Amino acid sequence: YIKKGVKNVWVVGNWKLISDFEPPVQKIESTKQQLRIPENKLIISFIGWLNEDREILPLIEAVKKTDSIFLLLGGDGSLVEKIKEAIKDSHNIQFIGFVQPKDIPVYTAISDVIYYGLKKGYPLAKYSAPNKLFEGLAAGKAILTGDFGEIGKIVKDEDCGIILDSSTQPEFKKAFGSLLEKDIIVRFKANAKNAAIKRYNWLNAEKILLQIYNDALFNK
Repeated sequence: YIKKGVKNVWVVGNWKLISDFEPPVQKIESTKQQLRIPENKLIISFIGWLNEDREILPLIEAVKKTDSIFLLLGGDGSLVEKIKEAIKDSHNIQFIGFVQPKDIPVYTAISDVIYYGLKKGYPLAKYSAPNKLFEGLAAGKAILTGDFGEIGKIVKDEDCGIILDSSTQPEFKKAFGSLLEKDIIVRFKANAKNAAIKRYNWLNAEKILLQIYNDALFNK
């Protein structure tokens, strides 16, 4: 827009209200029990649009071979039937179908890691700043993603997760090895929460919006 001659350009991020992603401990525990998630598992989740571009199937195959990981998948899309077929004999992956937006915070809260993938060469990847990223930051969760878009930049800048070199089983397995190290996952979670508190939260987005309206009102 600046290159096209627009004088004032503001960016209002799709950042989240931190309090929305801090459900009561009792709700978190009851949800884990409802989903029958075994104790002492690292929980990775992705709830969103399920299609080939999201690189879900390689993640599934890697998780099936890693007993210490539990994968929670939710959403809808063209990949649903393939996902159901891929996980039918798995003991550490659960597909919960379409999830109502109001339930996203609790599923995010029970997770340790939020995954977001895009197929290499996806034309809009360089613009990617997905809700999953800012939900994960608000909840203080590690992020597992690729080196693309704003999500890749923020994860690197804030040291709050792992950037995959590729969406292959060996690369996922390598990432799991790091995420299963207690000091690393604790660091990623703390950095994610700190990033949300410092900048990436809706209270800061509100300030930007108010400033825009204020400028428009008094600088006509």
